[in-house]
Amino acid sequence: MPVDIQGFQTALLQNLQGTLLAWGIWGPLAGFALSALRPSLPFPLFLPISVANGMVFGPWVGSMISWTGTAAGSCIGFSISRRMGQPVVYRWLKAERWRKLEAWVARKGFIAVILGRLTPAIPYGPFSYVVGASPMPLGAFLAATL
Repeated sequence: MPVDIQGFQTALLQNLQGTLLAWGIWGPLAGFALSALRPSLPFPLFLPISVANGMVFGPWVGSMISWTGTAAGSCIGFSISRRMGQPVVYRWLKAERWRKLEAWVARKGFIAVILGRLTPAIPYGPFSYVVGASPMPLGAFLAATL
């Protein structure tokens, strides 16, 4: 039986809009928190969060809420990785390609993170963990992520 991803996303978007509106003054904080969780979500689920923020709070404020929330979530992943250390991160991610990405980040630094963020094939959340396991400073990571 085929999965109706578009129908699921539409229903999710409607529920997110209703929830953000129902939270009243706390709605922007909820939108920020959902955006901070977004880097850890699979691709079909993250787009409705940004769209809902834009529809409820307007395109400019909604974009800022989504943008800053996503940056905060990325920094959280980076910081967890930095504290846990490279052996734990690579055991957790279980993929040789992450080692190759880390070597690429070590060679190219800031530009590698910008390119990684713009490449749809590189998942946002795990990439933050990979970069956190590299020697890149948090400030450079945040600047490239933003």
